[in-house]
Amino acid sequence: MKMLKLKLRHAMVVGVLGVGPYLAGVVYAAPTEVVIYGESGLAYAFLGNKEIAPTQTSEPIPTVTEGSSTGSQSVLNAYAATAEAERKFGADASNVPFKLSFRYTPNGKDSSIGAIQKDDQGVDLIAIDFPLTLAEYKAFIDNGPVKTRRESIVQTPVMAHSIAIVFSNSDLDGQDSVNIATGDLAKVFAGEITDWKNLPLRNGSGALITLPSRPIKLSVPQGRNGDTFGLFNYLNRRKPILQGDRYFTVHTVFSASTATAQDSSKRPTVIEGRNANDVVIKTNQNNGAIGYVVAAAAVSSRYFLVDGQDPFKGMLTPLLLPSSAYVTDQAENDTNQPSTSATRGAMNFSSIPNIPEGSNGLMTIVKPENYPTDRYPIKNISYLVSHRAGHITDDKVQAIKGLFGVFNSGSGYRDQNINSSKYISTVKDQGYAWIDGINPRLTTAENALKK
Repeated sequence: MKMLKLKLRHAMVVGVLGVGPYLAGVVYAAPTEVVIYGESGLAYAFLGNKEIAPTQTSEPIPTVTEGSSTGSQSVLNAYAATAEAERKFGADASNVPFKLSFRYTPNGKDSSIGAIQKDDQGVDLIAIDFPLTLAEYKAFIDNGPVKTRRESIVQTPVMAHSIAIVFSNSDLDGQDSVNIATGDLAKVFAGEITDWKNLPLRNGSGALITLPSRPIKLSVPQGRNGDTFGLFNYLNRRKPILQGDRYFTVHTVFSASTATAQDSSKRPTVIEGRNANDVVIKTNQNNGAIGYVVAAAAVSSRYFLVDGQDPFKGMLTPLLLPSSAYVTDQAENDTNQPSTSATRGAMNFSSIPNIPEGSNGLMTIVKPENYPTDRYPIKNISYLVSHRAGHITDDKVQAIKGLFGVFNSGSGYRDQNINSSKYISTVKDQGYAWIDGINPRLTTAENALKK
């Protein structure tokens, strides 16, 4: 996981975004710091793909302990080159800057909901790519003295990103635009295709590629991970034809997401990476590997076209979801739909019990079965999660509101021309999509925040 720190100047005119232009001749105080914690595709949107491409290296992987900041110079830290870089909050000349720095915790530790519970963490928000669970919500409410001050969780979708299928196979050197079908991709992750010679691939001209025998290895992220959730939600909803009427269950952990009733002896070798960048490095280092990562992390690796679609250029933006796709005050209950249901293997969701007074409607998610999975690219949703109260100062509240406002189509900071360098890196052809229809939900989240 990484910690993303955004420093926004707090001596500003507050508007819809919570920020405004500088006043001439005024001396401003230090920037208000907003800390985002989490392993999320959202971090790439702030920094840009090319600037955070992972470093290929043979150096030993450093040991990174929880809470350590040593990861900022780690070979696995794809953000090292821009850790102290500044970007402009808006395209005008007001020069409202923020700085970014990152911290790793081992193995992508869950959603780190605890990070917004402890005063000594200094964390204002977490960024995740999957819905929270009932257990996480309950733990937040029940955990110690924060329950009276911070009251409840605010979760809202803010952006969509695509997932790329990366690979390494020296027998494909010189082959451009290697295409795999969704049905065959499913068979790879179901353990039905375990050798490259049996994998039907096509080149840019549509001709079948004949490959020699080479065992397939699977390169996957450790622990709970949004890319794992996104891939298997896609495969579950596409309902590929698998042997023995098997199907994929949706989970955030790879080992729990593989196809049901799978013969473990047929599973390919699994290589684990600590995060998306590590998965890319491990994939590149292991001839015959196939993995999956947020598309922005795939810029230094080879990746498949899937059903002829590119994970970058095939991502249409903005993404318009029907209002029925959203649900409020529900969370994942750690179970899956039964094998006899129409949505078998999908995540189960339940209403959140005992919501604190005044906190109804602050948990908004896109139900995974309502994700747009009719065609590739895989579209995963990124969420910002915060606590309703206990943000220490009014300046902090306004800065966080400004951050939520970045994703609001009426804010002026979300460029509908999608070739924007305003705060969020260019969206078009970068594996990202703005989400339309979330403005009311963002407004609800902003209005709920208080000191």
